[in-house]
Amino acid sequence: MVSGITETVAWCWQNGLAPVLATLAWSPVGSYLTDRFGFHAFSGPRLETTDGRFTGRVARHFDEYDKRDFALTQAQELGLAPRSCGAVGDSRSDLPLFASVELSVAFNASAGAREAATVTVDDDDLRGVLPVLSRLVTAVR
Repeated sequence: MVSGITETVAWCWQNGLAPVLATLAWSPVGSYLTDRFGFHAFSGPRLETTDGRFTGRVARHFDEYDKRDFALTQAQELGLAPRSCGAVGDSRSDLPLFASVELSVAFNASAGAREAATVTVDDDDLRGVLPVLSRLVTAVR
């Protein structure tokens, strides 16, 4: 994992932003990362379980459009318009979300994500996105 996740999530909360983890990682991974770093909520595909054990089958598939829809639903539940939100991502699975929010940050991203994003940040530490995310804070105040 990249450095600075804890500090970036804390910065978001301190500045009135609700950090949401919209990911294509399996839900146990999203749950772990949410608990560890303090995200507001997470998404992702779910594995089927029976009697508390994984069966090896998928209970819920999840793609780049589900990722976008999850993030937009979170915004709606928080009373936010999509155009007042931002997204940080690194790959093609972020493109639908990038197209739906005001500010999109391609962080150490693929060429396609860089092309679609509002801003590109390359850094060894996630805190490198904070100057860009501060635009959302300024826009809200």
